[in-house]
Amino acid sequence: MKRYKLILAYNGTNYIGWQKQREVSGAKRSIQSVLTNAFYKAFDFKSVQLSGSSRTDSGVHAMQYVAHVDLEKKEQKDNVPYNASLLMKSVNSTLMKDNEDILITNAEMVPFSFHSRYSATYRRYVYRIISDPELGFNNIWEKNFAWTQESILNLSLMQQGCKLFEGTHNFSNFCRSISRHRDPIRTINFMKAYEVPPPFYSLNRKNTQYIHVEVQGPTFLHSQVRKMVHLIKRIGEGKLLVDDVEKLLTTTDYHTAGYAAPASGLYLMEVGYENQKIDTENNNAPLSNNESSNKAEDNNLIDKILPFSIKEKT
Repeated sequence: MKRYKLILAYNGTNYIGWQKQREVSGAKRSIQSVLTNAFYKAFDFKSVQLSGSSRTDSGVHAMQYVAHVDLEKKEQKDNVPYNASLLMKSVNSTLMKDNEDILITNAEMVPFSFHSRYSATYRRYVYRIISDPELGFNNIWEKNFAWTQESILNLSLMQQGCKLFEGTHNFSNFCRSISRHRDPIRTINFMKAYEVPPPFYSLNRKNTQYIHVEVQGPTFLHSQVRKMVHLIKRIGEGKLLVDDVEKLLTTTDYHTAGYAAPASGLYLMEVGYENQKIDTENNNAPLSNNESSNKAEDNNLIDKILPFSIKEKT
């Protein structure tokens, strides 16, 4: 058995999220189950054990999701590992033939000490908001890739609210549910809101705002990022005060943070590790023969599954 680190990009619109669940005929499938099946189809393995770095919700997208997969061949005597480049290209070919919105952008063999979830030191997300007073919720180009709405937002107030989230706080008011066994204390490395240029396919209306809310932290509670963004957006609308952030972070019985922002606007942009370059010296080294060209080739394919605009800041 060998372990491989995978970097994935996916359009989460047609999936129930990352984690494999009991699937019902005709219902949305999980990223985990679709990718596992693609490995079996491509190579007919004896065992495919796939683990992810984060449990993204239904409709959430990813630019650099990290997973690892343990692969076992049917012939035990054949202990020669698969070339990582071959794995990536073969599984991607299977995914494309099946018309899936998932892409492996990089693969490398790693030691079993590497774990995509437990070895991670941070996750970075970007949330896209588009404010268009004329088109509003009827923005057919962006409805699956951003939170489209009508109100012009006060970016300065949103930025002030973001700053209050930074640091270590009790986020009980910013999650869907807290188990008595789950610690609600989380740390936000940074959170910021900024405007970005319109994508090439936009109608370039004068008053339209394209806003990114970016946040990074070691770990997050269920729906935490989307609830934080919802609150920041309401501050930008003038429906809440900047001080409400501090009240929600210091008083667990104040009131809940309300709804979560729609999943369609959220992107997992990066998962970080203490040693970004995994040491594979004792594990036959990285097996990609032409890593830079493979990355370039597959990154071009991302354009087929995700909008161009999310990459303008990255």
